[in-house]
Amino acid sequence: MKVLPFDLARAMGACLSVCVALIALPVPATAQTEFQTLEFPYFTLRNRTGSDDPANAYGGKRSDLKAGLCQVEERDLGVLAPLAGVAPNFLREELLRVRRVQERDPAAILDALEVTAGERLGSSFKCNT
Repeated sequence: MKVLPFDLARAMGACLSVCVALIALPVPATAQTEFQTLEFPYFTLRNRTGSDDPANAYGGKRSDLKAGLCQVEERDLGVLAPLAGVAPNFLREELLRVRRVQERDPAAILDALEVTAGERLGSSFKCNT
């Protein structure tokens, strides 16, 4: 069987086309796709806005004490993490997104904090008297 130069060129062209298509596919950057979700209690003296956007749940006006649980997503910078450690605070805050705000009774939040603080304190701190 004889291989003609045109057949060889056609096969090479097909291989190159496939390679170019694979290389051209966008690959998501690690720093842009990995998120860590954190949940923590909050207390505020700010007014409710009634907004559907969790990031705008509270406004700038003073109000009575409110408390609850807040879920925040933090963008993982991966290899850029050491740079984020020395970045100004306003840049680091851009890596956070409020995803959910659940208002709860302030006394219940304080009770839960007291229990978890006691557990942590008891397991990691020993007082020699």
